[in-house]
Amino acid sequence: MIGIHDVRLYNFALLDILGTFLLALISYYIPFIYKYESRYWVHVIAWFLLAILIHYLLGINTTGNYYLGISDKPTKFVDNPKFLWISS
Repeated sequence: MIGIHDVRLYNFALLDILGTFLLALISYYIPFIYKYESRYWVHVIAWFLLAILIHYLLGINTTGNYYLGISDKPTKFVDNPKFLWISS
């Protein structure tokens, strides 16, 4: 059975990436979350950094944290990934 983290883009879970961009879009358009004007890419970077920190604190091995050298290799990691693929 295929789960939501099985569709991968260069070892990254595609739906996690899309969800991060969606959260950034929502936080960009809701003015009471941030009290100052900022660009959309600032929100994207902030959400990715928050995701990295949360996964690190919870001890979840992710591809991003593995590439940053702060976690072990995730279970769905492959050494030579295709561009877009479904893990098993």
